[in-house]
Amino acid sequence: MKKLTVMFAVFLLPLLAHAQDCEVKLEAISGTYDGDCKKGVAHGQGKAVGTDTYEGEFKKGLPNGQGTYTWSNAEVYVGEFKKGLKEGKGLLTKDGSTLEGYWLEDEYIGKESSPYKIMSQSGTIAKITARRQSGEKNQVDITYQQLGRKVGYNDIKVINQIGNFGSLVQNQYVKAIQAVVFPFRFMVNANDNFDLQINQPGHWIVTVDLIKN
Repeated sequence: MKKLTVMFAVFLLPLLAHAQDCEVKLEAISGTYDGDCKKGVAHGQGKAVGTDTYEGEFKKGLPNGQGTYTWSNAEVYVGEFKKGLKEGKGLLTKDGSTLEGYWLEDEYIGKESSPYKIMSQSGTIAKITARRQSGEKNQVDITYQQLGRKVGYNDIKVINQIGNFGSLVQNQYVKAIQAVVFPFRFMVNANDNFDLQINQPGHWIVTVDLIKN
């Protein structure tokens, strides 16, 4: 009997060590953990329960890959994660309603996987690039350049097709579309026309490179 007890303890010891020493680095789910572990942190498939609950893939102690996250208020997200944040395709259920689409850095960016998409541009434009500067305000600043140098530009007209905006403030080098409601698809009517859709909220810098005359 004593020998059987010792054998059982030897078998149980790795499991106890696994449960105690495997760290989950997201505080809201860091109460208990059951699952795969690597170098002392949750890595692979597992379930972590704290104030909230997450079950799915982990990497280096954080939700990463496919999983299900359930908040204490019963809100549920099923989809992709990256470094502990919602990122990729997913479905969010809240108060009986659902939101399906794509997330980037924990923010919903709409039905399209890309943060922005160029729908069309005139032949006088070499390329258009859009860069999200911050999430502090919802605004789109448009600048024009040629051979890498900013160029002054006459007044433009903005026609929104999806979403809305509050005002258009223009100076020689920057055309600021302010108080934007995203996702935002808009056409710019000028000598060099283009049609652009931006899905993620934030402060965006849109640079229009013109073809040299």
